[in-house]
Amino acid sequence: MVKHRLIPGIFALVFTLSTTLLVAQEDKGSVYYVKSLVITQVAMGTNGYKVTYQNSRGKLYNTYIPHQWFVGTDRKAERINTLSPSAPYMDVYYRDGAFSHVRLFLISTSDHATWIGIDSDEDLSSNFSAEDLVVNYN
Repeated sequence: MVKHRLIPGIFALVFTLSTTLLVAQEDKGSVYYVKSLVITQVAMGTNGYKVTYQNSRGKLYNTYIPHQWFVGTDRKAERINTLSPSAPYMDVYYRDGAFSHVRLFLISTSDHATWIGIDSDEDLSSNFSAEDLVVNYN
């Protein structure tokens, strides 16, 4: 029983420690850098997603992803529903050192422990106005 609880924890630790990947996009000749971060909580509100993630040092931070980033031809975000034991996590893509886009790999059922509610008296609208994703890696 303890072994089954340890396996996801060990996977998350290894996953966090090996967060930097180099991805080459051959058709455009550009290079993307990908940083993967474990998501501890996610909330969907009227303005977008409030994502609590764990950086490589184990500290928790919030980032905010507006709904409009998920639509259009130049979208900056993608939500991928999964039941994978490694989820939830997010991959943040950088192109030429600047933020390009983010992919959220989320548990598809909203009754999962990582899904939380946003307090109705909590005004987060100003947090969803950034043009780029704000992520703290240190």
